[in-house]
Amino acid sequence: MAEKKRFNKTLLSSLIKEQQKVTVSDSEVAGLKFTVGSKRSTFHFEKRISGKKGSPITINLGAFPAISIEEARQEARRLANLCEKGRDPRKEKQVCQTENFPDQVLLKDAVAKFFEVKGKLSPRTLQKYQFEVTHHFPKKWHSQCLTTITPEILVQQFHEVRKTSRERCFEFLKVFNNTWSTCEPLFLNSKNQRILKENPIPLARQMIQHIKRDQPQRLIIPATALGKFVVLVEQWSRNELPDHDSGLFQQRFCHIVLLCLFTGMRGIEAKNLRWEYIDLNQNLITLPGRVESTAGSFHGTKNKREHLIPLSTYAAELIQQLHHDRQSISPFVFPALSSPHKPFCHHGTVPMELSQLTGIHFSLHACRRTFASIADEVGLDFLKVKRSLNHSFEGGVTGGYINPSFNPAKRREYFQMVCDYIVRCKAEFLGHKRREEQGFSKRAALLKVQRYALELGLSAEDVRKLFQESSLESVA
Repeated sequence: MAEKKRFNKTLLSSLIKEQQKVTVSDSEVAGLKFTVGSKRSTFHFEKRISGKKGSPITINLGAFPAISIEEARQEARRLANLCEKGRDPRKEKQVCQTENFPDQVLLKDAVAKFFEVKGKLSPRTLQKYQFEVTHHFPKKWHSQCLTTITPEILVQQFHEVRKTSRERCFEFLKVFNNTWSTCEPLFLNSKNQRILKENPIPLARQMIQHIKRDQPQRLIIPATALGKFVVLVEQWSRNELPDHDSGLFQQRFCHIVLLCLFTGMRGIEAKNLRWEYIDLNQNLITLPGRVESTAGSFHGTKNKREHLIPLSTYAAELIQQLHHDRQSISPFVFPALSSPHKPFCHHGTVPMELSQLTGIHFSLHACRRTFASIADEVGLDFLKVKRSLNHSFEGGVTGGYINPSFNPAKRREYFQMVCDYIVRCKAEFLGHKRREEQGFSKRAALLKVQRYALELGLSAEDVRKLFQESSLESVA
């Protein structure tokens, strides 16, 4: 019996390089096999026809790498479908054609077939592909034969898309290329020959190779502006800025920003956060890896693994305050204004308003990058930062034994270190602002610190040591 392995280029190339006659089965598609021969290595399909006696049928699919792994899988799925229906694939001809043009493939037919084959992709990816087809594939193309769309036509459309979006133009080429590659082995003419032959995308890319992708703008909140940013967001959430009125919509967005900044959560996770994910007694957030049914677009964490977030003091106070101010029975921490049974979804122009208010370019994901940068700044190692962000981490067999929920208090220290850094930046900004005010009295401020220290049970010696340590840290 042939050994089962998931086919990939590295595996098949290594088998060919070893020059040993062997047959392996694909673990992803039943019936698809790969045989290494003395002269050439080929894909073949083997399966029993449903309802018929006898040995399984074997069909040669072609040699590798002339036939790609994906093409072989697509053909194997088609043949398996025929076998399940009790039809002999050897007597069938795969002909996907229109009535009027038997040897042509219309773009609309190719697109429909593409989404049919790729239906198992994530909803978000399918949405991106559909956007490109709807907005960047010209309407006249849809009733046009796919083979008449030349590299020159693609380059012309590329420049048209680039006029309005410098990044979408590359996505346009990607989706067209994927559509062609997916449909290439699926459309055959009456002679059982492929209608789609040479993909025009490689030549089109050669014609525009001088045009480079813009470097992605990875927005972040700089350390020098962090204190000011937190203060202004807090003031805006409390409607304390005279020149910037804030309604419930702006206040809710500000709370999301602060939560993302102090926890490193993704924006979609924060906006779809439910009260059932939060343990108010232990100040823990547990984000599920998978969500079967949801009112929003959140289907679980990105890596499909449960993520435990021990809340720092600031984040815990924010969550407790939001729970205290809760005015509806909404399951969401941040419900939509239109309905309490839907999560806060679209934030409109509020990020742009926040950019103008703080004087820095801002996006919600900048909070996550800032959290990671602060974690690195305060000395957390790479692995701790990775786990705090819930980035994919396998760790082999040992990684499977490590459970983040074993000691949340230990992991809370990491989040608290980030929290202390942000709160310190906030205090420095407020102190600098206070010193610039008229009538500032240094003696009055010191007396206030002394009284507060006494209330906390600290002695004058404790305060002196504290300030000495702070000055040494700043020098270091």
